[in-house]
Amino acid sequence: MADVKTAIEPLEEVSDEDLEDLSDAAESAILDGGGFGWLRPPPRA
Repeated sequence: MADVKTAIEPLEEVSDEDLEDLSDAAESAILDGGGFGWLRPPPRA
C-alpha cells in the first residue's frame, strides 16, 4: 500500500468564479437538507 500524504495550505485568494461555485454548492446542500443546520439559504449580497 502506498503512503498517503495530506497537506494543508493557506488560502491566498479566491476568484469570483470559485466563490460563486462554492456558494452554489452550499446553497444546494442547504436546500437538500444537509447544509450545516440551515433551514433556508441566506440571501446573497
